[in-house]
Amino acid sequence: MAISRRQSGSWVPNFTGYAISDTSLPPAGTVLSAKIMLPVWSEPQSAANDPSKMHSRLPSGACVRVLATRGGSGRLWAEVAPASCS
Repeated sequence: MAISRRQSGSWVPNFTGYAISDTSLPPAGTVLSAKIMLPVWSEPQSAANDPSKMHSRLPSGACVRVLATRGGSGRLWAEVAPASCS
């Protein structure tokens, strides 16, 4: 999932639960809560999204547990699993 996106030169987080930046990605085990409805991709996307790689959507307010993270030029990515918000 894209945990953050670059907009006007700054990172805009898609989740709450960790202060995400290009130098500080959430460690494995961190629980994040979606700020907006987000697409769930089967693999990280390049500059242009490939609709055939969209797996599902994560509703706003849903929580995920970070399994692994990866930086990128336009988006910061995380492999995640569903998690309880409590």
